Amino acid sequence: MDQQVQKGLDEGLTNFTAKYDLDTTVVDDLRQMLVAAMRTHVKPRPAGATGGKSEGKRPRLKTGYNLYIRAKFEEAKSSGAEEGAKTNSQELMASFSKEWKDLSTDQRSPYIEQADAINAENGAESSGTKKKTGKKSLSGYNLFYSENKDEIRDSKDKELSLMKAVGAAWKALSKEDQDKYKERAAEISAERD
Repeated sequence: MDQQVQKGLDEGLTNFTAKYDLDTTVVDDLRQMLVAAMRTHVKPRPAGATGGKSEGKRPRLKTGYNLYIRAKFEEAKSSGAEEGAKTNSQELMASFSKEWKDLSTDQRSPYIEQADAINAENGAESSGTKKKTGKKSLSGYNLFYSENKDEIRDSKDKELSLMKAVGAAWKALSKEDQDKYKERAAEISAERD
């Protein structure tokens, strides 16, 4: 049996016997039953295994936002303990999130740099999907919608919604006309990047 398990068992039995004033033979019998049960039912951890964390799982990626929020909660906790104030964590989270959005790039950079350092140290990697920056790419339908919605709104059947009317108008276009919108949309999207 593992020395740490043996130590825990001894401490537990000592605390138990101190509380209930048991005879030494009862304690010995109890120890033997516990050791037998542990050998039967408790499987030892593989070497190098850590408690609670399964092997093979990659470390969770940290972001500057995560570190900022954690720091703000720690500040609130320490100042709240001093003042004796208890604040709703949802309200705090909302205010900290808004503060993060209002920070300049220079104010955010220490948190982002710290997160990068932690990720490098832990070997944390992103899932491989990099967030796109800039605007979402434009589709031919989106371009058609933005250019023609006002005209379609004025001429549509009163029973149809605008979206259904635009969709019907898009479907009524020839394949060549739809392709023209798609090509223009691709060009606009390329210029944005």
